[in-house]
Amino acid sequence: YSVELVGGSCRIPAVARLVQAVFSKEVSRTLNFDESVAKGCAIQSALISPTICVRQFHVVGVIPYSIIVDWVDAETGESGEMTTFREGFPSNVSKVLSFYRKSDFQIKCSYKNTDNNLHHNPFIAAFTIQNILPTEEGQAHKVKVRMRVDNSGILTVPNAELVSKNAMKNTLVTFEPSLSDCKESVKTKVITDPPSKSINTADSEVVLSKDLLEHSRNIVLPVIIDARNMASADLDNAIEIGRKLISQDHYQVDKANSKNDLEEYVYDLQDRLDRYLCDYLREEEKIEFLEQLERIHNFLLHDDTQEEPSFYKEQLEILRLKGELGNIRYREFRDRTIAFNKLVESLARLRCYICELNNNNAENLNADEITIVQKVVDEKQSWLDEELHTHHESSKFANPKVTASEILVIVETLDRIGLNDD
Repeated sequence: YSVELVGGSCRIPAVARLVQAVFSKEVSRTLNFDESVAKGCAIQSALISPTICVRQFHVVGVIPYSIIVDWVDAETGESGEMTTFREGFPSNVSKVLSFYRKSDFQIKCSYKNTDNNLHHNPFIAAFTIQNILPTEEGQAHKVKVRMRVDNSGILTVPNAELVSKNAMKNTLVTFEPSLSDCKESVKTKVITDPPSKSINTADSEVVLSKDLLEHSRNIVLPVIIDARNMASADLDNAIEIGRKLISQDHYQVDKANSKNDLEEYVYDLQDRLDRYLCDYLREEEKIEFLEQLERIHNFLLHDDTQEEPSFYKEQLEILRLKGELGNIRYREFRDRTIAFNKLVESLARLRCYICELNNNNAENLNADEITIVQKVVDEKQSWLDEELHTHHESSKFANPKVTASEILVIVETLDRIGLNDD
């Protein structure tokens, strides 16, 4: 077989060296790293899509090393060993081991170290099956331990069950591949007693005995996993190092985001100053603001990233306070102009309304009421002319004599006069 590297992480030399050490083969780089992953994702997406019909592809993972299981009988002291999953066997498969025990026991799993080709400790994990008690007659219970290798090659013990039934005379070990996970596997049982009946089929051999025909009840047992290949102190030290690395990653991300936010605001502010914002700042404010902006811009261009994230956040807040002052003046000047236009339109509507009343001799309003409305319109028109003159003559950064919200209140009052009279 050959080893082909794909994926962006394969550009890291340490990754390539590790892969080569694991497989003891020279790695190949004939495929495009990123394109291979993209094509694989596209094919897999098409395979599971209900709307796209493509040629079916089947990717089958295999077990790289044989996995052996060994155990010790606490009663007799006898030990046993079995190669449960052989090298090259398809992954995503389950097998069931059956034991006869009166008390808790432990099974140990490890890789079969043939030709010393393993680059690490062959030990995988130890699984302790608990809560096992003898039968009423003091005999051993049958315990079925289910072992599984998933698609990622991870060995687990999903469950263990105690088969509660009458006592059996002989101790036996049963090896049963799970037919639900591996359809082509062969189910075999090894029994010391002569079977009462045997049925042969094309795919499997089913062996029956009197004991197997008895009524049974399965009880789920707790399984304790010990998969530590490191000493406790080394493991704690590695966990602490991992936490520090995660903290450093968060720090660097926060630092980069703070710097990017400051740089983005500087460029945005420079653009707004060139377009309109300078007109809404006093001369001394503008000079001070532009100097500070230029100083921060030059600092960002030559920044050696030695500053803390708090520094960038503080500089951003200072710029926002000064930049927001010009934005407030700009919005107020713009909104005040719009409000004045609305007031002009409202006064024009009221004049047209008064002319219609005079021409139609309205019965619901007498002459005095029409005169009062006319007086209000004249007063507001005079006030508007004066304020418009002040508005056009004053600078854009000066504090306004009247705000846009105050003008809109007058507009609403005048609009209600016409509505109430209608």
